Amino acid sequence: MAVDRDYGNFSKVASRLLKPLVEPLGYHQIKGAAFGRLRDGWIEGFFLQQSGWGGGDFWVNAGLSVPKLDDLWQNDPSTRSFGLILGARLDRQGISHGAESYPAENEIKLSASLERVARDLKAADSWFAKFQSLDEVAVEYKLHNGGAIANINSGFLLLLV
Repeated sequence: MAVDRDYGNFSKVASRLLKPLVEPLGYHQIKGAAFGRLRDGWIEGFFLQQSGWGGGDFWVNAGLSVPKLDDLWQNDPSTRSFGLILGARLDRQGISHGAESYPAENEIKLSASLERVARDLKAADSWFAKFQSLDEVAVEYKLHNGGAIANINSGFLLLLV
């Protein structure tokens, strides 16, 4: 059962602690607990996702975002957020669908977990390195997504190439 959580406070504290750890890796804070590295037409990035089940654990969702998709969808600029079109959870091997959560019951555990996140992000570089062009992003997106919205996004990505 989901519990009430204070994501605003978690995001503020986690971002403050994480920012100096990930800036040397080329990540800049986008908004809240979302960080990214600008590439040619996309952003390699990640954001923290606090558990809705209590306990203070969190996950790191890492992957690629293509901001110009918002333009093509004509999304209201005030409602845009950092969203991933490709990716999964971060773990010690890089990006994986079976990653475990990071503990954050208190600030000491959160700080230690964020140091682990910074180290784990280095393992994700090999996954990020697979993408050298927006065309490669479009191909990978098409391989992993289906349905009407995914087909439209695939067309939009090819339009951006």
